[in-house]
Amino acid sequence: MLTRTSSLSAIASVVALLTACTDTGVEKNFSRSEEYTRLMSEADFTETSNLSDLSGMATYQGVAKADFGSFSGTADARITADFSEDKLSGSMTNWVDDDPLNYDLNGKVELSNGSIDPHAGTFATDMFGNIERSPVGMVDPANPPVAVWIAGNAEGSFHNSLDGDHASHVVGVMEGETSGAGGVISGDFVAAR
Repeated sequence: MLTRTSSLSAIASVVALLTACTDTGVEKNFSRSEEYTRLMSEADFTETSNLSDLSGMATYQGVAKADFGSFSGTADARITADFSEDKLSGSMTNWVDDDPLNYDLNGKVELSNGSIDPHAGTFATDMFGNIERSPVGMVDPANPPVAVWIAGNAEGSFHNSLDGDHASHVVGVMEGETSGAGGVISGDFVAAR
């Protein structure tokens, strides 16, 4: 049998656990916003990088932001450029809802079949994935999880850093359609090597 003291202790434990989970989402969104701003401020957007003299692979890491129609969020972006083959791929993972106190996001968005134009310093790629938005805490039949499946494309460009590091940054925009709630996806990403 539960006593009043043990019931209050159990409630306090649950509240502390939920607070820790949601504070992490708020902190992650804040640090991603700072990282996004920092990466954008480091890149020289006056012209794209000429990539024709590059070969081998490069990995870029940064931040993605997307609006899925009925909700939005941020993610870790990882872009891989194969300059020898003029190919590009990537993924956006570890999504955090813009309302992290009330919702969790799970899933990922992939970039595939990407081609790089080395002289123009640009790329175009297919985009696909799935994201599920779930209420934090107990399941509420009036507010069930929402799943969206994504299909579209992304395009963007490579840029030098302001201090002259060649092709150090990649930026892109994402556009597509979603099945489920929303109908469209739009977003962007920035990453650096």
